[in-house]
Amino acid sequence: MNPHVPDSMERLPAAESAERVARCRELLGRLVPQASGLLLFSYLNVYYISGSLAAGVVWIPKEGEPVLLARRGIERAREESPLSRILPFRSFSDLPKRCEEAGSPFPAEKGAQVAVDMGNVPWSQAEMLTKRVSDVHFVSGDMVIKQARMRKTAWELAKLRKSGALHHHCVFVELPKHIKPGMTEWQIARTVLDIYYDHGHTPVTNVTLPWRVAPGNACAGVSGLCVTSFDGPLGVRGIHPAVPFMGSWQKVWEPGEPLLVDVSFNVDGYCTDKSQSFFAGATPSEVVARAHACCVAIQAEAASMLVPGTTPSQVWEKALAMATEAGYGETFMGMGSERARYLGHGVGLEMDEYPSFAAKFDVPFEEGVVMAVEPKIAIPDVGMVGVENSFLVTPKGGECLTGDDFSLVTIG
Repeated sequence: MNPHVPDSMERLPAAESAERVARCRELLGRLVPQASGLLLFSYLNVYYISGSLAAGVVWIPKEGEPVLLARRGIERAREESPLSRILPFRSFSDLPKRCEEAGSPFPAEKGAQVAVDMGNVPWSQAEMLTKRVSDVHFVSGDMVIKQARMRKTAWELAKLRKSGALHHHCVFVELPKHIKPGMTEWQIARTVLDIYYDHGHTPVTNVTLPWRVAPGNACAGVSGLCVTSFDGPLGVRGIHPAVPFMGSWQKVWEPGEPLLVDVSFNVDGYCTDKSQSFFAGATPSEVVARAHACCVAIQAEAASMLVPGTTPSQVWEKALAMATEAGYGETFMGMGSERARYLGHGVGLEMDEYPSFAAKFDVPFEEGVVMAVEPKIAIPDVGMVGVENSFLVTPKGGECLTGDDFSLVTIG
């Protein structure tokens, strides 16, 4: 027993891991049928299969037991993971030998194909892998693991439901009690996190490269139009050019300004995404109220389309058409050439999982996919207005996991 792993810490159930392995194998046979197995490098993909955030790789052969190979923390991995085959390794050249020792060998024939989550392997690491394991031909297995993680299991959905309920309570019920005009964006962002932590939020929200971790934003007035390199509609001045997140120490939320709070909530590694709009005043201005109402209508239409068989690109096209018809064609999801070209994204272990509501995303939805729908409208010289909520794909349409009230909250 590892004394550094508390007995009370939750472990990934063996049946859950087995279900995920089976899903990966089914997709591997469909998408990369020539591959002999799937080799995972991303620390979140390693966790997804093994239940341990180990520094290493997971090997899933087409047949046989999956293997976790860890460079560090091997005893902790053995405590946390339900996998029965967990071995140490030091170099990529050790991989074939270690997998053979585990009874799940790499393919023996020279030039046989192995699928890899290439989008998560740095160039230098990939060069080293191909040099040290030269008998194998590596091919992309990115779509295998992306589509496997896209459809959530019942175990994952329980965590996302809990996260969504707490998320709504924190930003819609609790936050209005603690913020007011005259506070800086930084003070508001700090208040959000204090409330989150009091309600069980775990402090790391993962995003895909290059950011890795996103703490979220509180954006008052025209701050919401300050574009950053992050591919999203909401801008933010941030703390510093090196930290374009959270909110400015100087920018004050002034009367008559909209405020957008976009901070994801996380339960046991699984996050929901939600944006809440506020207005500093007893009654929102007509231009803000109209834009917000348009966003709510687009969200409702998108949610109605979240049924198995619909493609993400179809939802994006409908949302763009609605925004254009309402007169927001040039300011929907941002302004000018800096507009985000999507309506939302998958959520789960990462805040921005596959797929996106965007052109050319044509893999049909399955029941169990969870998507963040985030229509937003930029109002020149005023700020950003909009909504965002996380929805589960069901045969009856999107089930909102992050609350059922999408009102613009006024604080006078």
